[in-house]
Amino acid sequence: MIATAAADVETPDDSNHWTPIFVAALYGHQGTTQSPTFPHPPDIVERLLEESVDVEAKDKLFEWTPIHASVWNGRADVFKVLSQQCNVMQKDKNGRNVLILAAQRNHHHMIDMVLKSQEKIDEVDNFGRTALYMAVQLGNREVLEKLVAAGANLEIADKDGRRPLYIAYKLGFEEIAEYLVENGANTDVLDEKEDGFGEPVKPCKGKFISTSESRAGVKIMSMCESNGRLWGGGNDGSILVWDLAVSIAQPL
Repeated sequence: MIATAAADVETPDDSNHWTPIFVAALYGHQGTTQSPTFPHPPDIVERLLEESVDVEAKDKLFEWTPIHASVWNGRADVFKVLSQQCNVMQKDKNGRNVLILAAQRNHHHMIDMVLKSQEKIDEVDNFGRTALYMAVQLGNREVLEKLVAAGANLEIADKDGRRPLYIAYKLGFEEIAEYLVENGANTDVLDEKEDGFGEPVKPCKGKFISTSESRAGVKIMSMCESNGRLWGGGNDGSILVWDLAVSIAQPL
């Protein structure tokens, strides 16, 4: 179909503004089609690139290009192909680059490859979060270790002044907090700052809970009780705090 003159390889769908190459990148469509004309399964992404399709066309929801889509679903083979022709430094509408997305999705098998494509390891999104911050917040230890080994900065705070070590403590990731300290994270953050509610920063003392509860479509990946409040980390990178006295979630 791709090789025929009648094939439409550029027009996006109406709902998501996904082009054919975006769909191929998102779902990793490589070597999955056959026809009598082409007995050997072609690499769909490469065939589309041969048609000079627009590799920078953005989707409607997050303003992702195909290379963002490949990282989101962990399609390392597709990323390798696209990285030769796409702008690998492009950020989405939330300011996330491909490295932050890989950390968010815990694609440790892709981190080394994605790192090589980036000029800076400590780029931040619109909320001030680096890839390392995202790995800490979601408890992605393997990704965190790769980023630390590559020289990622442990001290970059988000736009609200919360540093990775602070987040690790507040979400109950004790092993990750210890790992950060062992690798030089400044522990002053635990002595000098307040937690946003006028209370001293203290490690969570509640039991770590992994849950699939969702709020507005956000999956809560971690929860920990501290000072009468329940701190949660969402899979979208958000931090939520529930005041146990009133049971109202406050996004931070």
